[in-house]
Amino acid sequence: MINSVVIQVISINILNLFMLALLNIFYFLKPRINRIEHVIFGRMILCSFFGSMIGLFFGILTSIYPIVNFITVFLEKTYNILVIDWILLLSLYTFVISTSKNYENGFFNRILNNILVGSLILYLVPVNIEVVENKILVTGILLDLTYIISAVVMVFNMIMIFKNIKHIREKKYVPIYSMIILSILFIGVQAANPDFNYLNSLLGMIIGYLMYFTIENPDVKMIEELVKVQKLSEKTNNDKSNFVYTVSEDIQNRLNNAEIVYNNVMSLKPNDDIVREMKELKEVIVGARNMLNSAIGISDNDSKHLGLTNNKYNISLLLDSIYASKKNEVNSNTEFRLNITDDLPKELYGDSIKIKQILNTIIDNSIKYTEKGFIEFRVNSIIKNNICRLIMTVEDSGKGIDIFKQNEIMSNSNDLTKDDIESLNDKNLNLKVVRKMISIIGGTFIIDNNKYGGTTVNISLDQKIVEDKKTKEEKQIAKYSEELKNQKTCAIISMNKEYIKVIKGVSKKAGFKVFDFNVCKEALDNIRNSIKYDVIFIDEYMEKIDARSFINKVKEVENFNGKVIVISKFKDIKNKKELLGLGFSNILYIPIDKKDVLSKLENLK
Repeated sequence: MINSVVIQVISINILNLFMLALLNIFYFLKPRINRIEHVIFGRMILCSFFGSMIGLFFGILTSIYPIVNFITVFLEKTYNILVIDWILLLSLYTFVISTSKNYENGFFNRILNNILVGSLILYLVPVNIEVVENKILVTGILLDLTYIISAVVMVFNMIMIFKNIKHIREKKYVPIYSMIILSILFIGVQAANPDFNYLNSLLGMIIGYLMYFTIENPDVKMIEELVKVQKLSEKTNNDKSNFVYTVSEDIQNRLNNAEIVYNNVMSLKPNDDIVREMKELKEVIVGARNMLNSAIGISDNDSKHLGLTNNKYNISLLLDSIYASKKNEVNSNTEFRLNITDDLPKELYGDSIKIKQILNTIIDNSIKYTEKGFIEFRVNSIIKNNICRLIMTVEDSGKGIDIFKQNEIMSNSNDLTKDDIESLNDKNLNLKVVRKMISIIGGTFIIDNNKYGGTTVNISLDQKIVEDKKTKEEKQIAKYSEELKNQKTCAIISMNKEYIKVIKGVSKKAGFKVFDFNVCKEALDNIRNSIKYDVIFIDEYMEKIDARSFINKVKEVENFNGKVIVISKFKDIKNKKELLGLGFSNILYIPIDKKDVLSKLENLK
């Protein structure tokens, strides 16, 4: 007969197994990023599940048939090995969340594989199972090894917690110190009641659920990385725009200076040789100025002319069809090359008819004046947000176009209207008309003579990208991404726990994501690493780096736009004037009032 205690143990084990089964189902069915901590957690809950299942089966079997045979020895060994695996995995998880160094996943995968191989070797370690008074008694080296490893891991976890004491309030450490507390409690309970042999499985289930709800959300982590990449891309594009603007201004000034020199020389009535040389200089100046004035920046022309048409077209098919139609028209002494970048969007919004007409005209012009050599048709793109800048170049080794003809083509007089352009769709065009068409549809047109003969025509045209239909998951990611970009952040720098508690509570209710620090250096390092805080509360008298030193240091950080509010206990006018003069946005006086905190946060919005 099975006594009531055994029935109670089996019932609890069944419930525990059911809970672990649910945990595995919830976790492994959820899409996630396989970062190393998630891989470790996945193996931990599998160990817990199979350990609980084997423990339950062992308990039922030995309660009905309390005998020692191969099956009971195998089950007992497997159970203890799974417990050891779980403990080692927990220590590895503690190390991963505690270290700031970015190890490669391959390094940890090798450790995980070594744990698996070591587990198989443990089957060679002896275990003693005896039947004493109709009960199973387990002893031996394997059981001793389990207790030793458990003790070592507990000490290791306590050391890691002590080393990261300033992060102890972070939720990812909750399972670690919970495991330490529960282990001590369960050891005491089992020492007093040896029949309660389900506590290891119960501990694995509790810690598993705590880790499930405290481990970093992989979906959110992915979105944060996407936002970082997007911000970095935007910053890079802005830096390029600023660089181009600075360089173009410098070139413009140099051309102006060169023109002044030209005018000064010509006013001196030089001889014919100098006049001839100066005219060549003038041609260079005019050509360079035309190229510079035709250059545009995305920041100045984004979406300016894109409302002219809203037709979708496949840009790659359009370019291929133009090349195919013109290839047979090129004479046998001329090589016709096509070079298209691989990152062109699939579809764009724009006027494909006008684009085709423009490109056909330019290529026809190159074919007409190139008797031998080459004609190269190149297309590149710059993509920013939902706009694609097409950069189309036709280069040839033909006769070239003299500078005065270029000036005529580039003249801005007598621009065609949109109605005029529509009426020209079926007519043969010239380069001057092409230039005007490009201007109307919002692009730029540049002509340049090559150094060794021939002409290069560059066209730059902005087109909206046709967005692919997004899946439900992609729409959700876009939504979360937008929310993350708009999420207001608040940093609290103080050694006073009460200050932090009050400000954090108010800030969270106001919709801020809150981070707290008990030293200035950590917050300062984050700011220098481009981590954004919309508002920073800092205690006036911090150790090592006080509030006054902190405000001076953050002023030196490029692109820091956050507001810094100092926490002070001195309400006199002189101190207030000094703090505001140093650059603090506001002052939060002690004792801290919740309404005062809320008022200052609302003033920031």
